[in-house]
Amino acid sequence: MKKNSLPAIVIWAFYALASGCFLFLTMLNICGEAGIGPGTGLVVGAGALALLGTLVFLLNFFVQKSRGIGGGPKYRRGKLTYRVSLVIEGIVGVALTIFMILVRKGYPADAYPWYITSSKEYALAQIGTGTEIPDMAHKGRELYVWLLRDFCFLLGNRPQTVVAFQLILLVVAAACVYFGIRRGAGEIAAMIVLAFLGFSPYMIAETSRPSPFLLILIFYGIGLRLIAELTEQRKENWIRAGIYYVVTGLVIGFCCYLDMAGITLLIFLTGELCFSREGRSDADSNPLFAFLICLISAVVGYFLYHGIRGSISGTMGSSVYAQLGLYLPQRFSLAAGTGRIASWDMIVLAVLMALGIFSFWIDHRIRTKGIWLFAAALLTLMQGFRMGKTEYFNAYALLYLMGAAMAGIGIEYLRLWLHKTHSHSAESKEGDADGMDFAMQQIEKTEELEVEIMDQNENGSDKKKDFQYIENPLPVPKKRERKAMDYDYEVSDDDDFDIP
Repeated sequence: MKKNSLPAIVIWAFYALASGCFLFLTMLNICGEAGIGPGTGLVVGAGALALLGTLVFLLNFFVQKSRGIGGGPKYRRGKLTYRVSLVIEGIVGVALTIFMILVRKGYPADAYPWYITSSKEYALAQIGTGTEIPDMAHKGRELYVWLLRDFCFLLGNRPQTVVAFQLILLVVAAACVYFGIRRGAGEIAAMIVLAFLGFSPYMIAETSRPSPFLLILIFYGIGLRLIAELTEQRKENWIRAGIYYVVTGLVIGFCCYLDMAGITLLIFLTGELCFSREGRSDADSNPLFAFLICLISAVVGYFLYHGIRGSISGTMGSSVYAQLGLYLPQRFSLAAGTGRIASWDMIVLAVLMALGIFSFWIDHRIRTKGIWLFAAALLTLMQGFRMGKTEYFNAYALLYLMGAAMAGIGIEYLRLWLHKTHSHSAESKEGDADGMDFAMQQIEKTEELEVEIMDQNENGSDKKKDFQYIENPLPVPKKRERKAMDYDYEVSDDDDFDIP
């Protein structure tokens, strides 16, 4: 066992336990709704795990076998360039965004759902009703109501205003979350999260009702993106890097100000600075220094935001005390909180997460998934101790997206492993052809060089006229005159030079 393999195996064990429990609970709920006993649900869950494991290891076997005989899928370098892949990724992302808007298209004027017309946030945000927006302990909800009131001032007190406001927040949140996850977890993980955010029945219901969830998700995605860029900023000068650390800490503090679920960003910050080795050299700054700057900025920013809000309506102490009162731990009780856990999106998510259990044994790069696992574990503990109000901010929805990100990371590992294997196979298969091409090129160059030399020899007199030499200006010894041994002595042609 390698020295660094034990932490990866421990992280994998926790992930396998969490995703396995989620899969079994989903299967138990399916069987329960169908009127089937729990024993059948356990058997179905075990069968699903066995099937996924068999598929992954069969894939590994056939790819390794094809690699060993020099075969494998044909792969040509440069066929799909980086720019083309970006264009395809952009087209898919824009298409998903358009379709997620169409899925949430407006209702008829007289048939808006009750969660819009009877919403407290909508009632507080209406203009001209004489209702004042009170000080709220949940700052994310308070900021949401103020922004919704500004929108009602522009478009009027209509339910369509709430729908338009939610769609704008949805598009911005989707972009921020996509680019935040893409930098840290890969394109596939970001695309899967975007798909679940846009088309999951659970997320459609969550993002359609007036709540600060999407508003907080915007700043959460910005925080993920800033944290993912920290290792690159350490290569720059210390002034620019210090400013970047401070800005990152202020964003983390603002997320915590909106809702304490933002404290999970500190998990991503710790993982990025401690476990990431990409782009790090001896000349880079100390990760501990970067972490302390970000942490201090987050704490100072958190109290600064409360101070600004307290200077308007009260004191900073009362604002902080009111918010922290929402997050006092209570008796542990982990409720489901996800609505219909047996819906199709829950089944797909459970299967994708279970797929990551077996992808670890093909590619041991568990660091990225471990960071997300620790963040999800912290958020689960907070919900288990009922720290926060689900009616203000449904942290289970954020936990749901974290699960989608971890499922995408497992698929990303499989894709990278297959790409690496196919590339190795293609290079070994095309190696002889590449060597022959190189040899032929060298022969052609040699023949061209010989022709040029022959031309120079034929026209040597003309070429020499092009050169003009100068005398050496430095002091040198005098040139010696050549002396020929010329004696006036005739030698007969018959003389054989024999000495008598």
